[in-house]
Amino acid sequence: MTVEPTAASQRRHTLWLAVIVIAAHAYAFWTFGATFWVDSTVYAGLGDCLFSPEKMGRFYDATGILVLSHVGAGEPAIWACAQFLPAGARWPAIAITQHALAAGATIFAFGNLQRWLPGIWNLAGAVLLSYLPFHQSFHNALLTESVSSSLFMIGMTLLLRIAHDPKPNRRDWAAFLAVVFAGTQFRGYLGVLLAASAGIVLLWRLPHFRWKSWLALLAVSLAAIVVFPVYRWACTGIFCSPSGGTNRLVCAAWTNPHPSPELLKTLSTLGWPGDPAAIFAADFGYAEARDAGIAWRAEGLSYGEIDRRVGAMSRAIALDRPAAIFTHVRSGLAGTGMITLAFAGSGAEPIHQHLSPAGQRRHQQSHYSWLSWTEHHSYRSFGEQFFTKPHVLFAGGDEAQRELWAALEPHLRETHRGRRDPLRLGWLPLDVWALLGCLAMAVCIWRRPVLGLVLAAPIAGNFILMTAMPIGNARYVHPILPFYFVALSASCGLLLLRPGIRPPEPGWFRRWRLRRARRIGIGAGVAKSRGWFNTDPNAPGVLRRFFSRAWKPAGRRAFSAGVSANISRPPSSGGMDMIIKFFTFAGRWRCNPTESTRAKNRCPE
Repeated sequence: MTVEPTAASQRRHTLWLAVIVIAAHAYAFWTFGATFWVDSTVYAGLGDCLFSPEKMGRFYDATGILVLSHVGAGEPAIWACAQFLPAGARWPAIAITQHALAAGATIFAFGNLQRWLPGIWNLAGAVLLSYLPFHQSFHNALLTESVSSSLFMIGMTLLLRIAHDPKPNRRDWAAFLAVVFAGTQFRGYLGVLLAASAGIVLLWRLPHFRWKSWLALLAVSLAAIVVFPVYRWACTGIFCSPSGGTNRLVCAAWTNPHPSPELLKTLSTLGWPGDPAAIFAADFGYAEARDAGIAWRAEGLSYGEIDRRVGAMSRAIALDRPAAIFTHVRSGLAGTGMITLAFAGSGAEPIHQHLSPAGQRRHQQSHYSWLSWTEHHSYRSFGEQFFTKPHVLFAGGDEAQRELWAALEPHLRETHRGRRDPLRLGWLPLDVWALLGCLAMAVCIWRRPVLGLVLAAPIAGNFILMTAMPIGNARYVHPILPFYFVALSASCGLLLLRPGIRPPEPGWFRRWRLRRARRIGIGAGVAKSRGWFNTDPNAPGVLRRFFSRAWKPAGRRAFSAGVSANISRPPSSGGMDMIIKFFTFAGRWRCNPTESTRAKNRCPE
């Protein structure tokens, strides 16, 4: 049954959606209180010197360039703006802004989904996402993945609007480019994933988006990547592209706890200062990798040369043994939410971060509960550990820690874990949502290719990035988590009804479907029948030349012809007589239009 949502039902659904989502975010804001993660110190430290060339020069000394060049300007800019407020008002202002943006993104995504696939499942998907503690806890945190996740969701919804609307709105495309630019400032890889998804939509809507759209996408993406490095160069005189820096050595070493003798020789040849076996020790961390970069800098190497040397060493470590390559894949799976699947196994040997498979599973699941704010009743002791001990990674870290703690400490809450998770969704492993979401995306690709591909593109891209830079854990799942719930709602709609609003098919996709079709209908107009490739007799797709070229007696099972009772009409009125006569003469068509207005004919196998 085809379902078209009326204006009244659409307004009613949007109202209920807004009430449910806003209530969930208000409840989370009050229940969770101030949440945090240790990386907030870096963003606050850069925010303190964002508009001071002198302070920025101290921040980007050897340590800042080697370890923190990948940090964007998004979160630091938020903290710089919040400094105009009193210390006690900074957390409420930032948290309310993040919740408002997240609630708006959720309403925008599921409200548009209701236009294309109307049903109660859209409200259900919004409820599950909005009451998942892992999703909500980040919106109460200062300077983490909250804004990037919301921008990602808004950008993907804009892409789906462009893909579904018969005549794409140019304002949607302009808004999407703005989201790409803004999102890249928060997470550099976010812009890359959005651009990859946009490429799918541009190919799908090729008649509406010509080379100017591709050029605009490329220009905005490049501008978003280079704008902050250029600003940093203007302030400090040092230009470097965003990079993982010496951190890549640490991540690579995690995946190869048992290096081969040949690898140790290779690392010595590449110039590691000291014993290369130290890289694979349990106490080797970011500070030790940074110290090696400082030593190379003292030898006269430029930052670009150091980055290339670190890249060569990281590749050598990653390709040393098949087990190391497999661990990279494990990290990619963990970065998409499949933690239990990623670290399946029962061996006692360490595979990642000097932990066995069982130890890594426990560690990752505990980290997921920690980030969901359901691991402990109170996190005050962790806050004191994060923000009161001296910070050594960059200049000015101590002052940033004190300012963060002054903003957070008055708003910490000691709330029972059950109140933070009223629907007990946090008790389910993260793998449940990831696996269900991937299955739902497969359904979407099967029933609505453009919808499924647009949703699956960021998941696949995130997997590739987390595999290349093996730091996958629950934290990096947060920006892509909403897509799993959107896919679940969309798959329910595709399986339970035949929606009336369909994205137009590009010509290349329609020709591909015709070549693969087993049953072809002629004269069906815009009607849709499962298992049949239907076409209008007036359309160019059924002209004699095109249809005869596509005719494959061994590859077709049946034809369906909707023939008018008045068969004496001239061919120019529709061409059906010409098609019937041609195939009757060829001996491949048997049709008696006087018996029925719709005759199904078997084709020889």
